[in-house]
Amino acid sequence: MKLYFMKQKAIDYIKANIKSLYMNYYKYANNEWIYDLFDYDPFELFLEIPDFELCPVTSGTAGEIELENCKILYSKLKMISESQASDERLWAGLCNGAFYTYVRARWNYSKLVPKNPRNDASGVISRFFFSGGGRSGLFRNTLAKCWWVGMSTYRGGLTDHWRLLDAIGPEDFATKVSDIFYSNTFAANPAILEGICNGMEFFKNKGQKLLMKDHIRPTMQYMNALGGGILLDALTSEDVTNLVIENIGRIKNGEQQDFFEYSYDASSDSEKEETIKPDVKEVNIDYQEEQEQIEQDVIEIDEEEVLGVPEEVERGCTVLVHNKTKNKDMSYVIPGLDERELYWIESKLLGKKVGDTVKVRLDEYEVLSIRR
Repeated sequence: MKLYFMKQKAIDYIKANIKSLYMNYYKYANNEWIYDLFDYDPFELFLEIPDFELCPVTSGTAGEIELENCKILYSKLKMISESQASDERLWAGLCNGAFYTYVRARWNYSKLVPKNPRNDASGVISRFFFSGGGRSGLFRNTLAKCWWVGMSTYRGGLTDHWRLLDAIGPEDFATKVSDIFYSNTFAANPAILEGICNGMEFFKNKGQKLLMKDHIRPTMQYMNALGGGILLDALTSEDVTNLVIENIGRIKNGEQQDFFEYSYDASSDSEKEETIKPDVKEVNIDYQEEQEQIEQDVIEIDEEEVLGVPEEVERGCTVLVHNKTKNKDMSYVIPGLDERELYWIESKLLGKKVGDTVKVRLDEYEVLSIRR
C-alpha cells in the first residue's frame, strides 16, 4: 500500500475554492475529479507499507467504528513521527487519496443532503483537510483524530495495549474526543490521561454507565478548574484517578460543586442512539454534532450575486464546465489579477464564452456557465 502526501499547493487551491468545489464530495464516488483540477499530480509518495483496511462503516455505531479505527490507524502507522502526524499534507493525502471512498462513506456523502453552503463547505474542510489552528485539525480530521487518540491511549507495556481506549468506550465517542483530548490540553500529559481513563474504568467495572453531559464533561471542567489552583502536571495517575472517581461520585450522589458554573449545550451531544446502524439517520446525528465546531472555522461565502453575469471567462469569475470525455461537470474559480498564477486549464478558459470548448491534455471541456 502506497501512502501519499497531498501537495501543499493543491491543498491551498481546493481550500481557496471550496465554495465551488465542496459539492464534488457529495457527487463523485471516486477522486478522479481531484486530478482533473490540476495540470500536475496533486499527490506525492510518502511511504509504502503492507496493505490494511479500516473498520467497515456498516459494522456498528459511529463511535464503535471510530474507536476501532483508532486501534487500526495507530497500529499500522506507528512508524510515523508526531511531527509527520501533525502535517496536514499527510492526512489530506489519505482522506483525498487512498481513503477518499472510505471517508466519503463514513460521512455518507452519497445520501447526505446539503443544507447550508457555508457550513457544508466547512464540514468538508474539517473532515478531509485541517480546519482552524493549533490542535484543531488533529482532532477534527476524520483520520488524524483516530491516529492521535490511538497514539495517546496506546500502552505498549501493558498486556492489553488498548485498555485505556476501551475504558473511554464508544458511546458519545466524538464528543469524548473533543472534551478529553482537544478542549482540555491537560490530557496531553500521559499520567493525567491515564488517571482519567482509570477513573472511567472504575465505574465501567462496576456496571455503572457514565453519561457525557452528566458525568464526564462536568468532571473535565472540574479538572480544568482545579488547574487554576494546583499544578495538574505534578499529580500522579493515581491522584487523578481518585479525583475523577470522587467527583463523579459526588455527581451521582446529587452533590454540586459550587466553585464553577456548569453549563451544557445539548446541541453538541453525539451518537445518542447506540443501536442505530450508520445509515443516513446516524450520519445526520454526527452532522449535527459537528456544527458548533464547524461554525468556529466557517468560511464566509458571499451568496449575493450583485455584479451581473460576465459574457466571457475573466479573472475572478467562477466557470462551470462539462468534461465531454469523462461526461461530468466541474467548477473552476479563476483567481484575480493580484492572486496566484493561473493553472493550465484556467488559462485556457480565459476569454471563452458559454458554449465554447477547450482541450486540455486528452480531455475536452465545454463552458456551461460563467458567474462572478
